[in-house]
Amino acid sequence: MINLQGVVIPLALVSAITLCTYWLGQKLHRDFLIASIRMILQLILLSYILNWLFQQQHFFVGIIAVAVMTINAAFNIKSRVKHSFPGLFLDNFVSLAVTLWPLSFLGSYALYQHEMSKISLFLPLLGMLLGNTLNNLSQGLDFFTRDLKEKKDDVLSLIALGATTSEATKSLFNHSLRVGMSSTINSMISMGIISIPGLMTGQLMAGTSPSVAVVMQIAMMLLILAGSYLGLSLSLFLARRRFFNSRGEICF
Repeated sequence: MINLQGVVIPLALVSAITLCTYWLGQKLHRDFLIASIRMILQLILLSYILNWLFQQQHFFVGIIAVAVMTINAAFNIKSRVKHSFPGLFLDNFVSLAVTLWPLSFLGSYALYQHEMSKISLFLPLLGMLLGNTLNNLSQGLDFFTRDLKEKKDDVLSLIALGATTSEATKSLFNHSLRVGMSSTINSMISMGIISIPGLMTGQLMAGTSPSVAVVMQIAMMLLILAGSYLGLSLSLFLARRRFFNSRGEICF
């Protein structure tokens, strides 16, 4: 039986705020209600799934779980990009799998060494990397596709003058990369001075010593930075290849 005592006060607070938004006509009560209910149900379901997965400790079961998590992340990124294009989901999946799966194993080895293959250690690490990289990829790709549509004539003019598609879109590519990475960079800059990050907060509340919590948080943020950069770079590269045909014409 799940102990709900720890969420009674936060739940009561959110319920009161939801009623206030309704009375004030701010039209947020429906969003608050749906988001809260979905979050609670999804996390309760997740707890049962993870309990079952952690008890299995079979490599094949872990691979299935990793694939499902990555597929969901790829679909989520696709739904956030307003100017979708054919192959977007596949590009997202490949970018996440090629970059984050090896990084998760590397991070598991760095943090847990001989226990790196444990599903109970690897899956949460991959989940954190997917969750953070998902936002970077969706922001970067959305900006890239929108910017390319708006500056289509400028790009085609550069190609007509002899530039390759890579050269013609270099400034758009780099700008999209900066936009996508900005949230992670800003988070890292403020960490430890303005905010105590979520992973470290959870460990401190669980009784872990601050020195151990700091090491875990530093390792995680460095992995997130590396994974976000590599994943977004590969995703933008794959997207750019789909935007042009063999004659250098924009085809989306």
